[in-house]
Amino acid sequence: MLKRPMRLSGIFGLWIVLAFLSGMAASVLWYESQSAWGRYRSAAYRAGQSLFPALVAGRPDFSPLPVVPLAPGEAASAERGAFAEIAGVPSGARSTLVTVRDSFMPPLAPPVLSIAILSSGLHYPVADIGSAPDLAAARKLGSIIRVVATYCGDPVLLARNAEGAWFRIEGSSIWSCAAVPRDNRLIAGGLAVLGLAAALSSAGRTAQAFRHFAETLAVRQQPGSAAFPAGTGPAELRDISLALAARLEEEQARMEKRAEYLSHVSHDLGSPATRLRLRAALIDDPQLRDRLSADIDQMTGMIEGVLAYTRTELDDEQPREISLSALLAAIADDYRDLGLPVRLLQLPEEHVSTAATVFLNPAGRHALPAGRRVLVTARARALRRAIVNLAENALKYGGAARLGLQADASSACITVEDDGGTVDPALLQQLTAPFRRGTNCGGQDGFGLGLAVATTVAQQHGGELIFEQAERGLRVRLLIRRL
Repeated sequence: MLKRPMRLSGIFGLWIVLAFLSGMAASVLWYESQSAWGRYRSAAYRAGQSLFPALVAGRPDFSPLPVVPLAPGEAASAERGAFAEIAGVPSGARSTLVTVRDSFMPPLAPPVLSIAILSSGLHYPVADIGSAPDLAAARKLGSIIRVVATYCGDPVLLARNAEGAWFRIEGSSIWSCAAVPRDNRLIAGGLAVLGLAAALSSAGRTAQAFRHFAETLAVRQQPGSAAFPAGTGPAELRDISLALAARLEEEQARMEKRAEYLSHVSHDLGSPATRLRLRAALIDDPQLRDRLSADIDQMTGMIEGVLAYTRTELDDEQPREISLSALLAAIADDYRDLGLPVRLLQLPEEHVSTAATVFLNPAGRHALPAGRRVLVTARARALRRAIVNLAENALKYGGAARLGLQADASSACITVEDDGGTVDPALLQQLTAPFRRGTNCGGQDGFGLGLAVATTVAQQHGGELIFEQAERGLRVRLLIRRL
């Protein structure tokens, strides 16, 4: 038992729920990370403020952080700026120096504290904080410690108070990488992107299902195409596909019944038509006899034409691979045997680009052989009937017919040109409906089904019938698909 696909309402609901959940999870993670970083930096700021009185007074025992006075030799080295001589300072360390002053102190007064931040790979952006005139000294020191804690590292902090005493601040519990809170903002962004990608992927699959359905429907009439698909994707698409397949089956059954009915009518009319011909032959008046025979022939010809058109619509011929170039050559030969002015135009020269290989030709453009075969998968009898109808029209109304062929990888175009002079292609396009004849038909035989049959055959092969004004007359292009 096949699992019923989800309906569009369910798919849209799933997208909304997925987007909501992923957005909610991303927001929570982002908010928690931001809050944790805010608490962490606030704790560093408060530790710096609490550290200030102990450093100014030279009382390490009052400090909330471990503060160690430097030995006299190290203090002398620090006074000279030779920080590399101090134990624990990495070789080649970068130094960031900042002074802390009270806002009420005169500009030339010595600083309350001088801070040296020694790091192996980072200059800390604390210069602006240390020189801000509107901050109290304790708040400045708190801001410096907060900046140091913002960057994951293992710096060495040295402080000198106004009395000239040097201290080492052991604050790894504040600014070391181990103390930094976990940052989940990247995970939050990944969750948001993942939820968006999942929704877009599902939307893409749904759109692709409808696009594939439309493409399959457009080329279904091409010879060799598979049966009408049941449809994949949302339940609505499957329901549309099944309903359309059922409708097409009904239309096919109607056409088969119509063809069967016309076939019976044609067969049943055969005997009366034969008796009428025999009785007409017994009429003494030759003029009346000829008129009656012409009426009988027209009646039977119309019935046969309608039957042929209906059989064309049925599309029951099995497709096979044929050579269009050989088919056109055979049609032209048949007409030439009858002494009619029908000729086959030579295939236009085409070139293809090739890549260089070791054993074959070098790279470049090479001409294809003039006598090459153009192979297509088509219904040979129907296609021949369409080309013959176009050639017959060209002979009737244009006096001659020239058959041509152009092809590429995706389509093939059969052209039929005549010498009928200037025509209106738009008017001829209206004559593709059954039983429509032009104003120039005059006394020509026919029932207005030739172009209708050709148009139907073109559509069955995934193409169309196009009318153009040529140099000497009308050009009809019978376009079919090759893929």
